[in-house]
Amino acid sequence: MKPNQRCRSFLSHSRTTVNTERVSAFITANWRILVIICISVLEAVLNLGRRWPDSKMYVSLSDFFLGKNPEYLEQIPQPYTSSPRRPAIPFLASLLMPTLGIQLSYGIINTFFWVGAAIISYKTAEILSDRDRAFLSALLFTTSVPMIAYGSSILTDVGGYFAVGASLYMCLYERGKTMRRRTYFIQALLLAVACLINEMAIFGLLFLLFVRARERKGTTETLMAAGIVVAGVVLVILSNPYYSKFMAKAFEHYTTTYVSLLSGPRYSGGKYPTFPDALIWTFRLYSPLASLLSVPIVDLFATYTLRYFFLIFIVLLAVGLYDIPEKGTTYSYLPFLALYVFISRLNYERYLFALWPVFVPALICGSHRLVRYLLASILKLYAATIRVVSRVGFIADRQETRIHKNLGSNATRKIRRLSSLVLAVWLIYQAYDNTLDIALQFGLSPVLIDFLRSLHFP
Repeated sequence: MKPNQRCRSFLSHSRTTVNTERVSAFITANWRILVIICISVLEAVLNLGRRWPDSKMYVSLSDFFLGKNPEYLEQIPQPYTSSPRRPAIPFLASLLMPTLGIQLSYGIINTFFWVGAAIISYKTAEILSDRDRAFLSALLFTTSVPMIAYGSSILTDVGGYFAVGASLYMCLYERGKTMRRRTYFIQALLLAVACLINEMAIFGLLFLLFVRARERKGTTETLMAAGIVVAGVVLVILSNPYYSKFMAKAFEHYTTTYVSLLSGPRYSGGKYPTFPDALIWTFRLYSPLASLLSVPIVDLFATYTLRYFFLIFIVLLAVGLYDIPEKGTTYSYLPFLALYVFISRLNYERYLFALWPVFVPALICGSHRLVRYLLASILKLYAATIRVVSRVGFIADRQETRIHKNLGSNATRKIRRLSSLVLAVWLIYQAYDNTLDIALQFGLSPVLIDFLRSLHFP
């Protein structure tokens, strides 16, 4: 081999080694968020393109954008007036539908919002706590029932979840910092555009404006961005007779039947569940407890705990809210989100999950503190037992000293790590339970089933 060829070979090998080391360092530093992204994508694929009763409205709106259904806005049934108020995802899906079809188009678009919201949940919890709790918060978020059931379906909820999470993250990230004026404007503009995805983003935009007005930073830019989007929407409505007629009908519908809508429609088998049941179902942490109902003797404890789980839920939430920093910003977001939940549906998990930016980190902080307390109590009981056994004479004093030394060495750090591990196992089991529950009720992704059939799987 010639000298120049050897030199090139050496340089190529060096570059490959450096790139490998960089990739390895990146994975080591960001393994938590990479795991969350992988889990989010897996859950999205398992539930890709699922249809719900509301889905036909969004598909019809996509056909309207494609010119296939020009009379849709004029002929839309009166009770279903939500889809034209959420045109962004149906419009984006209409660009992909001629190539990818309905289910895959909506599924892919919503998967991007799902992964983005999972990343935001991690970054927000990282600001409020640490990386371990951020990982647990993102894991709870991305494997919750509303995300699994509706996240990559033919709906627009996940875009709203992304927007309300982004609002809190922006406000927490900007605390104590002075951003460029264009940064304030771009952030507010994106959040204002997100209001066209789902109306829950409106409350995130209002909260962003509230925080910036309170801190006297970026208020003008936020108002300008919101004004541009509002002006564009008004221009479209005025220039399109179909949208003008729809808005008039929608306004009349909501002003005349608001009270009945607030009480919620009925299932075929009765009313929606009560608020406590719906809240627990939305943010449930009890799946492992429910599995203990089949274990003899332990089932008594599990039954008793599940019976009063709403009180336990409130305690965990209160402890978590007390434990997290940045209380002023976090607490001030609750009224905005609670107002949206009250206006939409107080007893329906799709709308209750809008509370996730505050509830999920708080529940993880509260649960983590509870598990740490229980593990510390067990450790103290074990140390007391060793002390008693030593006094009786069953073990030597030297052995007792060695045991106490091992227990006391970095005990707090060990308990914290062990509690994180216990909670992670808890949430992974719950993720499995939630995924299985949704799959058994509604089946796997129709896109995935069609793909498996194309490969001649039974």
